[in-house]
Amino acid sequence: MRTTTAPTIRLQDYAPAPFSVSTVDLDVQLAPEETIVTATLEVKREKSADPDSPLILDGDELELLSIEIDGEILSDKQYTLDEQRLTIPNPPSSATFTSKIVTRLNPAGNTK
Repeated sequence: MRTTTAPTIRLQDYAPAPFSVSTVDLDVQLAPEETIVTATLEVKREKSADPDSPLILDGDELELLSIEIDGEILSDKQYTLDEQRLTIPNPPSSATFTSKIVTRLNPAGNTK
C-alpha cells in the first residue's frame, strides 16, 4: 500500500500534453514470473506543442528490453529511464510516428 499523498494539481497549472496516442497494440506473453509486453503506439504530436517537447511515458515495475521509433532501435543514449518514466528528449519532429516498446515484468513479484 502506498503511503505518500499525491500532489495537488490545480487547473491554473494544467497544460495540454504535447503528444497523444491514437492507437495502442499490445502483445502480452503471460508467465507468472516473467511476462513480456510489446506495446506499439501510434503517437501524434499536437499542433500546439513546443517542437522541443520530449516524449515522456510513465511505467512502474517494468524492465525496458528495447525501444524503437519508426522501426529504428534507440540506443541508451537516445533516452533516459528512471523507476517511473521513459523520456525520449528528441522524438521525431514529424506529426505522427510509431513507437514500439518491449518490457519485462514480474506479475508474481508485483508489490502494488
